[in-house]
Amino acid sequence: MTLAPRLRALLPAPGAPRVFAVNQLVDSLGTGLWLTCSVVFFIKSVGLPETQVGTGIAVAGLAGFLAGPLFGHLGDRIGLRGLAVVLAAAQAVCMASFVLVRSFWPFLLVSVLFEFCRRGGSACRNALVAATVAPEQRVRTRAYLRSVLNVGFSVGTLVAGVVLTLDTRAAYVAVILGNAATFLAGTWFYLRVPAVTPRPKPPGAPKGGVWRDYPFLSLTLLIGLLSIDVSIFAVAMPVWILQYTDAPRALVAGIMLLNTIMAIALQVPATRRADSVTGAASLVRLAGLSSGAACLLFPLTLYVPTWTAVALLIAAAVLLTGAELWHSAGGFTISMDLAPEHALGAYQGVFGLSSALHSSVGPALVTALALVWGGPGWLVLAAFSAGLGLLARPLTAWALRKRPVELAA
Repeated sequence: MTLAPRLRALLPAPGAPRVFAVNQLVDSLGTGLWLTCSVVFFIKSVGLPETQVGTGIAVAGLAGFLAGPLFGHLGDRIGLRGLAVVLAAAQAVCMASFVLVRSFWPFLLVSVLFEFCRRGGSACRNALVAATVAPEQRVRTRAYLRSVLNVGFSVGTLVAGVVLTLDTRAAYVAVILGNAATFLAGTWFYLRVPAVTPRPKPPGAPKGGVWRDYPFLSLTLLIGLLSIDVSIFAVAMPVWILQYTDAPRALVAGIMLLNTIMAIALQVPATRRADSVTGAASLVRLAGLSSGAACLLFPLTLYVPTWTAVALLIAAAVLLTGAELWHSAGGFTISMDLAPEHALGAYQGVFGLSSALHSSVGPALVTALALVWGGPGWLVLAAFSAGLGLLARPLTAWALRKRPVELAA
């Protein structure tokens, strides 16, 4: 195989998968820039107190909590592509409006509207992937999008360093308008994928939709709680290294780089066993066991020489990153293959609550258990993660019993 075919093999399939990938790259570049600069902009350029900025971000997050299910359901009724275009345009308007913010209440209003549209847009995009990409390419496409997100976000964060160094209002405004432009570009990209005709609810379909699909809701909750491995890595591990071990401080940056490289390079290969719902359940179980094993390594670092502790911490980082890759891959399949074709948006919107659950609960939980309680807390986290992983297959079997038999293949 020559170089050109090898390079093409690294790309997603032509058509909708490739359009989604380019859109994801553009979007994540802007997001990486914005998230790195936003708090500094609001405090230094707008002049808001830190407490007001924190309050606004928290309120916006809470307000957007149910936007995914709401807009996902609406997309199923009126058309996913059209709604995705509208929400992308709305995000562009909200983002550009931050330039006009001068006080708390406008900041809060724009933040809430932006977060509401962002959560809804994410649900519509994921449902659009499920609806327009061939079933055998869905999971690989979602995995590729996640890898591209990591690439774009990393580059955006690096560029943000230049903006923070300049530290001028003009530079921050350029970031805001640039990010708004990426959302406008999203409207163009969405129009490049096929339109999805809403499907009527079939006769005999259960009443209540996704909210009465208790097996699916249970799996959403399980994967949301299992995503605690992200908080263990991003919150507990750096503090543990710096405050509880004699490991070199540079190790924190090293393991963050290792995580980024693994997330970019290995997310697509991690989906190889996720070609069925039962295979996805096995990956979720593996994620829980891997995260649990990583938690057992942290208290050991208190009783071994420094360089042995470094080796244990690197091993824990690899296990936690693997857990993230595996539960993500399993979640892709579970969220799409268990969703009825007439309710892809509603199911993707509800499944998106798993990430909201993790981001709201995970940091506080790992701080209380691992960093406050110490060794015993790590053991609790290990049992918690492994126990969740072991529930994956029974819950998936329950979900499959409620669905056509061919899904179990």
